[in-house]
Amino acid sequence: MRVRKLQDGCSWVLGKLPEGCKLCAKGAKLVLFITGKCLLPKECSWLCPVSNEKKGVDVIYANERRVISIEEVLEEASLMDAEGTGITGGEPLLVLDRTINFIKCLKENFGEKHHVHVYTSGKNLTKEELNKLVDAGLDELRIHIPTLEVLRLALEYPVRVGVEIPVIPGSEENLVKLAFQLDELGVDFLNLNELEFSESNAEELRRRGIFPRDDGIAAEGSEEAATRLLEAVKGSLSLNIHYCSARFKDSVQLRNRFLRRAQRVARPYEIISDDGLLVKGVIHGVPVSELDKLAEFLKKKFKIKQEMIWVNYEKERIETSIEIAYKIAKKLRERNFEIGILEEYPTHPPRLEVEYTPL
Repeated sequence: MRVRKLQDGCSWVLGKLPEGCKLCAKGAKLVLFITGKCLLPKECSWLCPVSNEKKGVDVIYANERRVISIEEVLEEASLMDAEGTGITGGEPLLVLDRTINFIKCLKENFGEKHHVHVYTSGKNLTKEELNKLVDAGLDELRIHIPTLEVLRLALEYPVRVGVEIPVIPGSEENLVKLAFQLDELGVDFLNLNELEFSESNAEELRRRGIFPRDDGIAAEGSEEAATRLLEAVKGSLSLNIHYCSARFKDSVQLRNRFLRRAQRVARPYEIISDDGLLVKGVIHGVPVSELDKLAEFLKKKFKIKQEMIWVNYEKERIETSIEIAYKIAKKLRERNFEIGILEEYPTHPPRLEVEYTPL
């Protein structure tokens, strides 16, 4: 099989890329965090990068948006033109009925081609759970703790079955053994994630002698271990193996997802940057009671079209285009208002502001 480098140059695939990963790379997969509840398996809980805000808490997020209903999930999927959904946690099987319901609703609303994969530790996985998942329309199952018993059970069902694990530095010998076992069993793919640092796992990783790279987002030696695995097994296996770097998730997957959402939510005065951010002019420092009055004044004074200026009551500011912001900046500064250029994520409000440049 041929090794292909992916878009960031630091991720690679040996053989075929799993369908769920193809959609993630396009930014076309909704990330549905269905619960923070977890069995806390000793094999992986110590390195889990889920944030403290979510870990152990029964909350639901559709991408970055906290939601409480299936309607909100469907809206978020529509706003990014999702072609699939990855259901993660926590342990999705701890809220099996919720997981089943969401899979059915996604399939009913977006069609059978809407690709759904579910992550699970595989702990206590039963035939009854698998029957329900398959009946709901599950396409792909990704198992974190790959015991032979669980894998053999999952392989009896008409879904793609893969193993997905983080690469612990220095673990290449164990990974090689695992890859040969998975190949012999007929597992569809092995996904290797670069081990990520987060606020929730950093202390434990350091205690175990694992340290972050200079960029602080991933572990030193994780990528190197994955590369050594590739060298050891290429040409020997028919198993599809995919290594996904932390940089790929940030610079390719997330960027592409932002671009898709930005194209659907951008207002007429907002520009979409190459990174999928919304860029616009903003006027601050206006009393809330005066926002409408000032916006009307600016429309008449500078002949601004209705769709090119908007009062954002939630953020207590007036928004307009970059071009108009430059045009009216002097007048506003004379009245002691603050005006500048803002870049923010195209996510569900309140959006994270990335950069502000005063004019």
